[in-house]
Amino acid sequence: MAWQAGIGSGGRGLGYFGGGYISGDPHHHAATQSMLLDVDKVDLITGGYRTNTIVPTIPLAMQHGMTLMSLFGLNTNQRFNYDRYFQIGSAGPDPAETFTRGYFDLAAGMKPTPKTVAGR
Repeated sequence: MAWQAGIGSGGRGLGYFGGGYISGDPHHHAATQSMLLDVDKVDLITGGYRTNTIVPTIPLAMQHGMTLMSLFGLNTNQRFNYDRYFQIGSAGPDPAETFTRGYFDLAAGMKPTPKTVAGR
């Protein structure tokens, strides 16, 4: 909202008025996005930063033929293969493996080599 009050209010954002909406309620995520697409007619969808909020957004983007950009989702587009979905994170084409590869490479070089892994 700071962008809207600052740069957006002066019309300096590429010549367009800018607005935004942030929903912190995961229970109304799909309804909120549907309202933004069907009622407010937004021009671009940016997804969340978690897989569980990005995945439900992809079918909505597909239904509306819109581009969707997201951050930090792991394998979010694997099942949809949507050509207008872009992952902004730098995990490469196989993020589930790439994200943890360095940790496991380091563990493999430890002496003694760890036999089990625990995570939280």
